[in-house]
Amino acid sequence: MRQISFIIISILLFSCSQELSKEEIENRIKKRDFTVYKELPSCSCNDLEEIEGLYYREDSLYTGNCFLNYPNLDQKYEIRQLFRGELHGNRIILSPKGDTISRNEYKKGDVFRENVGEETCHCDDLEKFERADGVVIHKYFNDPFTGTCQRFYPAPNDDKIYLEAAYENGKLHGVTKMFDKNGDVILKEKYVEGKKL
Repeated sequence: MRQISFIIISILLFSCSQELSKEEIENRIKKRDFTVYKELPSCSCNDLEEIEGLYYREDSLYTGNCFLNYPNLDQKYEIRQLFRGELHGNRIILSPKGDTISRNEYKKGDVFRENVGEETCHCDDLEKFERADGVVIHKYFNDPFTGTCQRFYPAPNDDKIYLEAAYENGKLHGVTKMFDKNGDVILKEKYVEGKKL
């Protein structure tokens, strides 16, 4: 009876621990679904060999995460997401307490977006989506926007901001300000999770 139980448990464990196919990993990364990196290997960046800007592990281009620790601490200060040996995904810098200091997004080894999550963009670049529950979410590059969006006066004053709005996770959150052409605030509104106070 014990052997039968052991066999059943082994079969269940094997069926639950199937790895992602290379095609599925590639498709998710190409769609900028970087959550797939949670399911990929992780190692110290010092364990990788860098040759002409490409990262190798055991003579193969590395796909997964690598990290660097603060000297004399068991605390990460940098996390890199790598696909086929190139930075592709997020490169995150952490404080000694583990807080994110900066996060840049890379595509095929080059910076694609800087300071992700702390961004400033033109309000027209935000896309508005209504969820099934009626909640409106504003997205930037297909992600719920966190940062500040701005609108400018028309020419010849197109270098002057007339609206500045703070967002968190796709919803107005913080202070929205309107400015006159001299840069003075003429209106302030405060929002919490999309609702005006």
